[in-house]
Amino acid sequence: MSFTEAVRTCFKKYATISGRASRAEFWWFILFQALIPLIIILITLAFVAYAYCQQSRGINASEGASIAFLGIFISLYFIMQIVSLALLVPNICVMVRRFHDVGHSGFEIFFGLIPYVGAIYCLVLCLLPSEEGDNQYGPNLNAPELSADVQKEEE
Repeated sequence: MSFTEAVRTCFKKYATISGRASRAEFWWFILFQALIPLIIILITLAFVAYAYCQQSRGINASEGASIAFLGIFISLYFIMQIVSLALLVPNICVMVRRFHDVGHSGFEIFFGLIPYVGAIYCLVLCLLPSEEGDNQYGPNLNAPELSADVQKEEE
């Protein structure tokens, strides 16, 4: 599964907790979520660099540039918070489907609320390979016969 396929799949299954999610689907979506704040931080740094250059040349008064930077920073911060909130539901759902893929209940996501140990437990479950064959949550997404059936449907 490619990066774009994984992101599309997670958005198609925005609030779906049934079924399974492969390791690739899960980790590509986690990477997507990590890139968004990184991009926003880079945009903020670009504005900071621009304001600094303008101040060093004496083109803008330092107070005006500082106020403009603060406004941009606050705006980007709120945008980042809205995006994070919008990605909360698909993040939880893909993690539940990932737990299903390794044969565990989705309710085990609540173990992540236990400080330190819970986060490590959830990380280990997300790193485990898919359970062989079908399980109670659905067919194995990595099975060769399933891949052949999907390719036939696409043609």
